[in-house]
Amino acid sequence: MLSYQHGYHAGGHADVLKHTVLTALLARLVAKDKPLRYIETHAGAGSYDLRSATARKNREHDTGVGKLWGARDAPSAVARTSARCSAGCISYKNSLSIGRSDSRASHGEPG
Repeated sequence: MLSYQHGYHAGGHADVLKHTVLTALLARLVAKDKPLRYIETHAGAGSYDLRSATARKNREHDTGVGKLWGARDAPSAVARTSARCSAGCISYKNSLSIGRSDSRASHGEPG
Protein backbone atom coordinates (compact mmCIF):
# COMPACT_ATOMS: atom_id res chain seq x y z
CA MET A 1 0.00 0.00 0.00
CA LEU A 2 1.27 3.45 -0.87
CA SER A 3 1.72 6.03 1.85
CA TYR A 4 0.64 9.64 1.30
CA GLN A 5 2.94 12.26 2.76
CA HIS A 6 1.55 15.76 2.40
CA GLY A 7 4.94 17.37 2.92
CA TYR A 8 5.67 16.67 -0.75
CA HIS A 9 2.55 18.61 -1.81
CA ALA A 10 2.30 21.38 0.83
CA GLY A 11 1.50 24.75 -0.68
CA GLY A 12 0.70 23.23 -4.07
CA HIS A 13 -2.19 24.31 -6.30
CA ALA A 14 -4.65 21.94 -4.62
CA ASP A 15 -3.77 23.38 -1.19
CA VAL A 16 -4.21 26.91 -2.49
CA LEU A 17 -7.64 26.10 -3.94
CA LYS A 18 -8.82 24.30 -0.80
CA HIS A 19 -7.52 27.00 1.55
CA THR A 20 -8.94 29.84 -0.57
CA VAL A 21 -12.40 28.25 -0.55
CA LEU A 22 -12.13 27.44 3.17
CA THR A 23 -11.05 31.00 4.01
CA ALA A 24 -13.91 32.53 1.98
CA LEU A 25 -16.47 30.13 3.46
CA LEU A 26 -15.37 30.75 7.04
CA ALA A 27 -15.42 34.52 6.50
CA ARG A 28 -19.06 34.29 5.39
CA LEU A 29 -20.05 31.89 8.16
CA VAL A 30 -18.53 33.84 11.04
CA ALA A 31 -20.23 37.00 9.77
CA LYS A 32 -23.60 35.37 10.50
CA ASP A 33 -25.26 35.56 13.89
CA LYS A 34 -25.74 31.77 14.05
CA PRO A 35 -23.80 29.09 15.94
CA LEU A 36 -20.87 27.55 14.11
CA ARG A 37 -18.68 24.54 14.74
CA TYR A 38 -15.68 23.80 12.56
CA ILE A 39 -14.47 20.20 12.52
CA GLU A 40 -11.38 19.32 10.52
CA THR A 41 -11.32 15.67 9.52
CA HIS A 42 -8.26 15.48 7.27
CA ALA A 43 -5.62 17.79 8.75
CA GLY A 44 -2.05 16.61 8.79
CA ALA A 45 0.81 18.39 10.50
CA GLY A 46 0.09 21.93 11.72
CA SER A 47 2.46 23.45 9.21
CA TYR A 48 4.99 22.38 6.64
CA ASP A 49 8.51 23.75 6.25
CA LEU A 50 8.87 24.70 2.59
CA ARG A 51 12.67 24.57 2.98
CA SER A 52 12.64 20.90 3.96
CA ALA A 53 14.08 18.25 1.67
CA THR A 54 10.59 16.77 1.34
CA ALA A 55 9.02 20.04 0.13
CA ARG A 56 11.98 20.83 -2.11
CA LYS A 57 11.82 17.47 -3.87
CA ASN A 58 8.79 18.29 -6.05
CA ARG A 59 8.61 22.03 -5.26
CA GLU A 60 4.84 22.01 -5.71
CA HIS A 61 4.66 25.23 -3.67
CA ASP A 62 6.35 27.02 -6.58
CA THR A 63 3.29 26.43 -8.78
CA GLY A 64 0.84 26.87 -5.91
CA VAL A 65 1.32 29.50 -3.23
CA GLY A 66 4.50 30.66 -4.96
CA LYS A 67 2.42 31.93 -7.90
CA LEU A 68 0.54 34.19 -5.46
CA TRP A 69 3.67 35.79 -4.01
CA GLY A 70 3.66 39.38 -5.15
CA ALA A 71 0.31 39.05 -6.95
CA ARG A 72 -1.47 42.39 -7.37
CA ASP A 73 -5.23 43.01 -7.27
CA ALA A 74 -6.11 39.46 -6.27
CA PRO A 75 -9.70 38.74 -5.18
CA SER A 76 -10.06 39.08 -1.39
CA ALA A 77 -10.21 35.32 -0.67
CA VAL A 78 -7.07 34.73 -2.75
CA ALA A 79 -5.33 37.68 -1.08
CA ARG A 80 -6.12 36.22 2.37
CA THR A 81 -4.67 32.86 1.31
CA SER A 82 -1.59 34.58 -0.11
CA ALA A 83 -1.12 36.62 3.07
CA ARG A 84 -0.78 33.41 5.10
CA CYS A 85 2.40 32.57 3.24
CA SER A 86 3.90 35.63 1.58
CA ALA A 87 7.07 35.64 -0.48
CA GLY A 88 9.85 33.68 1.10
CA CYS A 89 7.71 32.10 3.80
CA ILE A 90 9.07 28.91 5.23
CA SER A 91 6.01 27.56 7.01
CA TYR A 92 2.83 26.69 5.14
CA LYS A 93 -0.16 26.27 7.47
CA ASN A 94 -2.73 23.50 7.07
CA SER A 95 -6.53 23.80 7.05
CA LEU A 96 -6.84 23.14 10.78
CA SER A 97 -4.65 26.20 11.42
CA ILE A 98 -6.84 28.21 9.06
CA GLY A 99 -9.99 27.01 10.82
CA ARG A 100 -8.58 28.02 14.17
CA SER A 101 -7.41 31.45 13.05
CA ASP A 102 -10.57 32.29 11.10
CA SER A 103 -13.08 31.06 13.67
CA ARG A 104 -15.16 33.22 15.98
CA ALA A 105 -13.09 32.05 18.94
CA SER A 106 -10.02 33.73 17.46
CA HIS A 107 -12.00 36.97 17.25
CA GLY A 108 -13.00 36.86 20.93
CA GLU A 109 -16.37 35.25 20.33
CA PRO A 110 -17.56 31.86 21.60
CA GLY A 111 -16.78 29.09 19.13
